[in-house]
Amino acid sequence: VERVAHTLHDMQPLYKLRIYRDRFRQCVKVVARLKSACHKELGSQDTCKDVLNEMIDISAPQENYRRELAHAGIMAALVRAFQRWPIKSASTYNAAAVLWNVTARNLAMPAVDVVAQLVDAGGVVTVVKLMTCKLPPSGMRAAKYAMVALSNAMSKGVEYAVCKRVEHAVRVAGLKCDLYSKLVALLDTWADETDAHAQLNGIMPVMGVLWGLASHGKSALHLGSQPGCFHSLLRLMSSDDVELRYQAAGVLCNLVNFRENSDRFEAVGGVDVLKRLKDDNTVPPSGAGDEELEVPEDDRSIAYFVGIALDTVDYWM
Repeated sequence: VERVAHTLHDMQPLYKLRIYRDRFRQCVKVVARLKSACHKELGSQDTCKDVLNEMIDISAPQENYRRELAHAGIMAALVRAFQRWPIKSASTYNAAAVLWNVTARNLAMPAVDVVAQLVDAGGVVTVVKLMTCKLPPSGMRAAKYAMVALSNAMSKGVEYAVCKRVEHAVRVAGLKCDLYSKLVALLDTWADETDAHAQLNGIMPVMGVLWGLASHGKSALHLGSQPGCFHSLLRLMSSDDVELRYQAAGVLCNLVNFRENSDRFEAVGGVDVLKRLKDDNTVPPSGAGDEELEVPEDDRSIAYFVGIALDTVDYWM
């Protein structure tokens, strides 16, 4: 434990890193067990699956061991598990679940950024493969875990420079496996999917990834060029689900920030649909604060995004 602690940035004592020594000791041991389970000759997939199951429990938000796991080197161990075992295996599925837990609300940890570690270790490639390959029914939830983890890695809680690195890694890997068209297709394929967890229900995992990718130029252009992308977003903006409306409007607002996408959107008649949505009395008003670019969180209004999207399209015309 002390040897690992001394390799941390500036060799700060554990109390300055705001982590608990007992938890840290436990995390160092479980990370060491995971690395041993992934050993090329001595490791076994069953052992790895069991260790990852234990990690799922201690990395869950209610346990709040994520800071200790991050400093113990969890990300390098997870990427090793991704690379050691087949993509369609229980070990990989469990590793995706741990990755989701660890990247949730990427904490401002001294010396450690788990998202940057994910990129540095080359783990983004496996995450993209999980999202795009054809998985058996037992692995469908792992694909959703991967999507939520990726959306966490591109969220506002992550440093912008790190988000750009994540997007670049996703784009390089995604262009090889047709990621962008598959994400757009999932907006229809997973429309009726249900899950007990709100973040995994229906197409919510897909929307999280789309929002992150639509915030960056090259990925936004790849998404906007996909057939049916704007039609699907406009359809979702008219759905009965308030959260889906809000997510779709946010993705659309990011996409039309780029002139090529704005021209594509206008070509499919999207401007008329936006005007109808803006004038529709069933769309709740965005309320005060528009001039300060504030979005009310209580009603998840789409009128705010609709107004910005219309203004952006008018600017490019």
